[in-house]
Amino acid sequence: TALSSATFDVGGSSFSIDFAGASYLGSAALATAIGSSNLTSSTDATVLDYDTTTVAASVRSALGRIGNLSQTLDSRQEYLTAAVANNTATISNIFDADMASEQLNATKGQISAQVATAMLSQMNSAPQNILSLFR
Repeated sequence: TALSSATFDVGGSSFSIDFAGASYLGSAALATAIGSSNLTSSTDATVLDYDTTTVAASVRSALGRIGNLSQTLDSRQEYLTAAVANNTATISNIFDADMASEQLNATKGQISAQVATAMLSQMNSAPQNILSLFR
């Protein structure tokens, strides 16, 4: 069985392509006109010319719709690609900011530990300083 239609759901909106309506292009009518026509009169030639012109116009119209749908898909793809890139950059910035914050906290902790060690050292040396006065 032939595919009768296709539905595309892109970015919250959807559109369908109906392939069952492709017979309107008139290809069957043109084939019948060519097959049954012996082109013995100007009327036969006029009918054949009209059918050929109608099919050509239908093909141009179908190609225009296909081009429009292709352009829609291209613009949706560009939008989604940009959205993914923006989300990736945002997530990266969040994690980078968290990492910088953690590094800052670690540095503050190291400085506090060094200050506490220096103060403890001075407190331990204070009694020695007082005792050295009595020598």
